Amino acid sequence: MPGVDLGFAIGLEPKDAIAYLKAKGYTFGFSWTDVWQEAHAKAFTAAGVMKADVLADLRGGLVEALKTGATRQDFIDRLTPILQQKGWWGAHAQTDPVTGEIRGKGLTPRRLATIFDTNMQTAYMAGRYRAFMANAEDRPYWQYVAIMDQRTRPAHAALNRRTFRYDDPIWSFIYPPNGFRCRCSVRALDAADVASRGIDVSSSEGRLSDVQVPTSRKPDAPLATVTRFEYAPGKYFAPDPGWNYNPGASALGGLQEVVDQRLSTLDAPLGAAMWQGLKTALGEETATRFGRWVDDVLAAGRGRGLYAIVGAMTQREVSHYTDAAGIAPATAEIAVEDRLLVGKKADRHARKGNALTADEWKSLPLALVNERRSYFDKLEKKMIYVLPSLDADRSVKIAVQVDFLTGHPKRALNVARAGYKINVQALEDRTRYEPIEE
Repeated sequence: MPGVDLGFAIGLEPKDAIAYLKAKGYTFGFSWTDVWQEAHAKAFTAAGVMKADVLADLRGGLVEALKTGATRQDFIDRLTPILQQKGWWGAHAQTDPVTGEIRGKGLTPRRLATIFDTNMQTAYMAGRYRAFMANAEDRPYWQYVAIMDQRTRPAHAALNRRTFRYDDPIWSFIYPPNGFRCRCSVRALDAADVASRGIDVSSSEGRLSDVQVPTSRKPDAPLATVTRFEYAPGKYFAPDPGWNYNPGASALGGLQEVVDQRLSTLDAPLGAAMWQGLKTALGEETATRFGRWVDDVLAAGRGRGLYAIVGAMTQREVSHYTDAAGIAPATAEIAVEDRLLVGKKADRHARKGNALTADEWKSLPLALVNERRSYFDKLEKKMIYVLPSLDADRSVKIAVQVDFLTGHPKRALNVARAGYKINVQALEDRTRYEPIEE
């Protein structure tokens, strides 16, 4: 499957989008199934293209199309002589380095058209996803839109005009495109639109299930898991294999996006181990993403009940909490709610002079990786994290409620319920605060 790097770039100014694409690395895969789903949003790839300079040419052509508004044919015409000169043109044989099997993997006008169409459609939908999420409070109802002509797949047509809330779990799987050449899109509606048009808002609750499907028509094709939606009794919609994710959301994120999705499905000990192994790579990315989120929350001046991941419990913390509280955490993730930055608690701490500054909030992800001290609060059954403050004589205290049930969709997270500056002597009461040694 072609890469979807333009998904993030489409929402940026052209110069920023181009810089983003130029900075992306490459991933090699003989088959489109070698680099799977969300991973395509993290590195540019094209099935069977095993040379970095050829991938660079393809990506460069997409950058040029973004800069100039070039058409599909312009893209093909620009790339054809370059690929011919490099011997990567036509249906000549390439060899799978693992199996030794020879298959036709040359680039052709048809393959270039697919690369162009898939990237541009995913880019367009990722850009809309970003805009929709920014305006979700005012226009919370999302409607699936299929192009109703003879080329439309019946299952895609069956979802036409189906409307769900933006936070319905279904959008993690059916947000288009839902396969190669998918032309579907989404429109955002407000409450007045829904009422005036007599739209019934659907819910996916109890109607989603995972099934195994072959990745091709070959008898020995490997299986892939897709999530299907029962839109009528015994009738289902499912994305094509390899598209069982939200390309818009994944393209807007990074490695952290994939990790968040994995952590939410792992038991806390496994999630903690996963984070521990990736924390060095994740630290800067998490800090960058969380920093932008903090800026957006402070600029809005009000919370909307949204959460951002800042880190995860360690294996030792998970074990200690399980023993001390008598219950194992559902997940290792640690999150912050926007209302903690701009709500009543923030106002109260501001009046007391111990509120965190914007820079102190932004420092949480890296501080949790490099400089944290953790305690178990025996009175409130919370995790306490002590981190450096910009004030030399004080520290940052983050009190985390384990297995806090968030709203839409309902999900257990370890959520910071308080964040402010303290004198560390306040935690010396061992009848209440139990240090957790790593």
